[in-house]
Amino acid sequence: MLQGIAAQIHTEITHHAQKQEVRYENDKQRECHQVFKTSTYEQFKNINRDRVQGTCRWVLEHEKYIQWQQSPKDDLLWISADPGCGKSVLSKSLIDNELRSTETHLVCYFFFKDNEEQKSVSTALCALLHQLFGSRPRLLRHAMTS
Repeated sequence: MLQGIAAQIHTEITHHAQKQEVRYENDKQRECHQVFKTSTYEQFKNINRDRVQGTCRWVLEHEKYIQWQQSPKDDLLWISADPGCGKSVLSKSLIDNELRSTETHLVCYFFFKDNEEQKSVSTALCALLHQLFGSRPRLLRHAMTS
């Protein structure tokens, strides 16, 4: 149990350190990055409950998930179902526990909700780009005008 707590603390510290390492080439890049922060997308992930131990395992063993995870392509994992089926709890669990950004791939997320802030495609795209540029600031130059 102590090892689990230590591992979780290490994961949180690593995640926090990664977020702090955004390196901008100039102030214009910093400003450009902030333009994409149009919602509080992090809060909409974190308001979801943590999964109950032993649940949500089915997705990790599902053929399509395994195929997606092992694919060398840059594919999108889209989780969709009727309201109340547990998509948000499942997705939060995947983001927090299973999927990790590395040098070769990046995990970005967006939770669509039935409110003004989290229901538009443009808000979702901005959230995904904000996360992408936060982890890969060198890409900001492609979003900027001359």
